Parts: sequence; C-alpha cells; structure tokens
Amino acid sequence: MALTVLATYITVAIIAVLPTAVFHLWLTRWDRFPAFLTPIMACAGTCFLGYIAFWAFFFRAAAGFTFTAMVLASSIVLLWRARSGLKGFWQTSDFQTVLTLSLLIGGGYIGILCAPRMHEDPQSLAGNRFLPNMPPDNQLPRFFAERLETDQSPRHLFGDWNSSDRPPLQSGLILLLGAPLRLLKVDNENIGFAAGLWFQLLWVPALWALLRAVGATNGQAVAVVALTACTGFGLFYSVYTWPKFGAAAFVLGGVALILVSARQNFVWATALFGLAHLSHGGADFSILAGAVFLVAKRFRPAPREFAASILVAGILVAPWLCYQKYYDPPGNRLLKMHLAGVSPIDSRGLLATLRDSYSAIGWRGAWQNKWENIRQIFSDSFLHLTDLNMSPARAYARKDKEFFCFFRALSVAIFALIAMPLTAWLAARIHGVGDRLLANATMVTAWALLTLLLWALIMFGPGTTFIHQGSLAPLLVLFSIPSLFILICSRWWFILLALAQFISFVTTWWPVPPGVSAKHSSISLTVGLFCLAGLAWCVRSTKKFPEATVPGDGLPQKLA
Repeated sequence: MALTVLATYITVAIIAVLPTAVFHLWLTRWDRFPAFLTPIMACAGTCFLGYIAFWAFFFRAAAGFTFTAMVLASSIVLLWRARSGLKGFWQTSDFQTVLTLSLLIGGGYIGILCAPRMHEDPQSLAGNRFLPNMPPDNQLPRFFAERLETDQSPRHLFGDWNSSDRPPLQSGLILLLGAPLRLLKVDNENIGFAAGLWFQLLWVPALWALLRAVGATNGQAVAVVALTACTGFGLFYSVYTWPKFGAAAFVLGGVALILVSARQNFVWATALFGLAHLSHGGADFSILAGAVFLVAKRFRPAPREFAASILVAGILVAPWLCYQKYYDPPGNRLLKMHLAGVSPIDSRGLLATLRDSYSAIGWRGAWQNKWENIRQIFSDSFLHLTDLNMSPARAYARKDKEFFCFFRALSVAIFALIAMPLTAWLAARIHGVGDRLLANATMVTAWALLTLLLWALIMFGPGTTFIHQGSLAPLLVLFSIPSLFILICSRWWFILLALAQFISFVTTWWPVPPGVSAKHSSISLTVGLFCLAGLAWCVRSTKKFPEATVPGDGLPQKLA
C-alpha cells in the first residue's frame, strides 16, 4: 500500500509541476518578485487553474476534461519550447529546494501513515491511523469532485451537509490533477488523497517564502522547514486532507508578499487571501487580523492598490458566493454554527441569527463564552511533554491534546516561543541581526497572536476554539519564528531543540491508537527512513546556500 500511495503522490506531483513550472518561468522572467516568492506564487497559479477547472466541470464534465487536457498539453508544449533554459533555471532557482523538501516531507509522511498494515484506503487510514472516529471531512472534496466529473448534481453532498458548505478549491485541484490518472484506472481514493496531500503540502513553499521574507537565509529556512515537518500538526494536517493547510499556505504567502513590499504587492497578496478563503473559511480569521499590518506605514498600500485589491477579491469570490446563495442555499450553515452556535439549517439570515443567539445569553453569558474560548487556546499541561511513554493509550492521550489545544500543539517549541524576547535581543546585540528582520518577525508574531484573539472573540463558544475550527497559519508562525531565532543565536541550541522535538514527535505520533492491532510494514519504514535521511542531508548541506538578501535592502547581510 505504501508503494501504491507513494507512486500516486509522485505522479500527481509531476502533473502539478508542469503548469507550476510554466508559471514559475513566467514569474522569473517578469522579475517582479524575489526568487523565494516565486514557488508559492507559481503554485497559486496552478490552484487558480484548479478553480477554473471546478467551474468547467460544474458547467459540464466534458468541458472540464477538455480544459484539463488543454492545461496539461499547453504546459508540456511551453516547457518543451523553453527547454534550452530549463537546466539553468532548475539549478539556480528556489524551485529546486522547495520541490525537494515537499517530496521528501510528503514521502516521509506516507511512510509513517502506511507503516501499520491496516488495510484501508489512504483517506480513511489518515484518520484511523492517528485519531480514530474522525469525521469524513477529508473525503468531502473528493465526493464533490466525483459528482462533478460524472455530471451528477452536487447538492446534498453528504448526509445533511450541502455542497455549498465546502469550499471548492481542493475539489477543483482533484479534478485538474486527477484526470490523467483516471485514464490509468487509479482508484478515486488514491487520487483524492494524493491531490489533497499535494495541496496541503503547499505549507512548505509558503513557510519558505515567509521565513525568507522575514530575513532568514536559505540555509536557515531549510532547517526551520525541516523542523516544522517533525511536528504532529505538520503530519496530521498534511495527511488528513481537509483543506486547512492549503488555506494557511495562501495566507502565509500573502503575508510574505506584504512584508516584501505592500505597496507593490498588495493586489497579489489579496489574490492569495482570496484563494485561502476558497480553500477553507477558517483562514478568514487570519485575513481579518491582517489589518495589523496597516498600523505600520511601510505596509500600507496606496489607495489605487487598495481599490484594485477589493476588485480582485470580488472577482475571485463572487462566483462561489452566488453558488452558495442561489444554486445550493443557504451556504451559511458553518458561519451560523461557529459564530452563533446554531447547527441546524434554518431560514434566518446570519445577522438575525447572531442577534438572537447573543440576546439569549446576554452580555454576561457572551463574556463567559469568550473567556472560555481563550482558556481553551491555552488549555492542557505542558508537563505532558516529559511523558515519553509509547504505550498506545498514553500516546493517544498526547495526540488528542495536540489535536485540540493550540499552544499544546507547539510541543517543545513552546519554550522557544517563551524565550523569544531573549533570543531576539541576543540576535540583535550579539549576532548582528538587522532592524528589518526584527521588525518583520515582530509584526508577523503580533499578527499571529492577534489572529488568536480575534478567533476567541468571534467564535460563539464556550470553549470552541479547537485548532481544527480556526486558521492554521498562526500555528506555523508561532512554531517557526521562535525556532528561527534559536537557530540564529546558536546552531547547537537549535540542534538540541530539534532533537527534543523529534523525540516528542516519534513517541507521540508513531504508536497506533488503543485497540488497533496492526503489524508494521518494512517497506513503509524504509520509505520513512529514506525521506528522513534526505531531510537531514538538506539541512546538513545548508552551508552551501548563498547568503540572504534582506527584503528592501540592496546589500547581502549575513545572519548566521
């Protein structure tokens, strides 16, 4: 099973690389963005094609298959015509590094996922392997795509859920990337998983772009991305393919664009935010918190760019809003559930539902709900980090806490976050880090914390701020930025942090849940160890990378 899933994932990655490489070449020749931003921008271009594919299939399956064939054929033709420059492009661009990291991390995750022989399709296994009794939310994008490709009505998608409750972007990617595999008679479950895994792993180029935009060197970005891969949230939210990591990736990419130059890139950042909204509504908390960037003068866009960004967002989102309102109404059930505490479908509008729900509990009840939401974010004891018992029951209890509790999910890196004021001061005073890096890191960290605050205040509650009901962007930021400062201060400190994190990761996420009897596959172990060795080699080779250029400055600055 591991080899089948791995082969499907690599095939989907190759198919996705074709249009992504075309977009990357165009962006490189346009020379508008720094090299570290072009991978996530090129991936966003491919996802936009997936969005168009969704609407083509919605119109008619034949139109959708025609569109996907045209995309793949034109990508091959354009790459063939540009073949003379591909070798130099591959050797000098960030695309090679990001693609290598994505393939190694994806392969390692597949090895861990398929290690126990549980004889299930990969999407079902993704839940039962780690946290049994998970809902089939990770399969809903595939169900949506299957309806469209067979010209069936997608209304009433699953149980009492409508298709309008599930954003369309991941379904569009499954349709775009899976069409060639359907000709080879590959199972829909494997196609849905592989395309979903590729989409969730967009956090790799997005986090790469954010770290480099903050001011990290190439080598530092590789090390921090590799460390982030060795986390429970990195593993679970990648292989359990509901579209939360893909949404977080576009948010991080948009923030990276703003850090580099808000005045020039605000429209493009808004386009990425629009794709994030079309991936998963939880990203909206981070998008709303993005207003914090407008506090700093250098991040404020010009009036023309701000107006253009509103137009771009409207063009992207308006078709889906019309689908929700007119084709498969009401389309606001999840909003009512999370923001007003009302789950069943009713005829009231969102504002009326909010008014009725808050009137019922009063000001005191509302404040109590918000306080419980904040407490949930900080819940659980960090003494559990010292528990390295790999028994199924003890490991499952730790997984459960890391799945639900935000700061507990940071695992060992919580100590790096607590020490961040000290490590930032040491980085500035002793290691010569420039003001731009400190300012960028401070702004990004403040944005992540503001996201958490808005999340707690907007959710109806009480105690409903579980990780999977919000944005995953703050999780990536509050893990990676403190880890970056640890690395800047001392390579040995970072090695100790990485060793402690890896031990916590293995002892918590490797064991199968209680009551599951499964032998381990030697092939899966080999795949996982090979990918782990590849990641270690990437980190070890970081000294070969050139020094970073701080965004906004014209001169290279050594940071470590």
